[in-house]
Amino acid sequence: MAKINNTQVIQKLVDELKLYPGKDVIPTELAEKILPVFTINEQEVNVTLDKNIQIKTEDTLNDNDISLYVPAGKKWFLQHGTLKYTSDATVGNRDLQLLIYDGSGDEVFTCVGVNAVSANKTYFAQMIQGAAVAFAVAGLGRREMFPIPKDLVLLEGWRIRFMDVSTVSATDDLSIKLIVDEQDA
Repeated sequence: MAKINNTQVIQKLVDELKLYPGKDVIPTELAEKILPVFTINEQEVNVTLDKNIQIKTEDTLNDNDISLYVPAGKKWFLQHGTLKYTSDATVGNRDLQLLIYDGSGDEVFTCVGVNAVSANKTYFAQMIQGAAVAFAVAGLGRREMFPIPKDLVLLEGWRIRFMDVSTVSATDDLSIKLIVDEQDA
């Protein structure tokens, strides 16, 4: 059997691998496999996560057109989003649309929903990264998926907007929640 007399190596075995060698004796096969690893990895490695996950909400009563803006000095990595649209009794089909505008107000992305929302209904939608087209989920009624480009970055001053392009009733209720990784610009 090989005997390890280096106290730093023994301490690493105890702390990191949870090995408790009896009287500092470790079988030769194990010593030969462990020692090269500790020799190569003597430096400590620190891992930090730079994500700053935030939930951005807009919950407006009596509004069928809402927007969220990326604040000055920030950029958003859009992760996911949810939308809830509740129509009032006004007759007519609401056609929901997701739009993204750059800082100059130019439209850079648009997606029209698949299902129209009729009177006195509640409609839910999810924003899904990387989906190719908007789609409805069979059997879930008024639930829909809006595609958003994978790894979408919204820069300072950019705007994300949901609206009823048919403008059936200004007293419908619309709420949105975005999950973003907010970073300094």
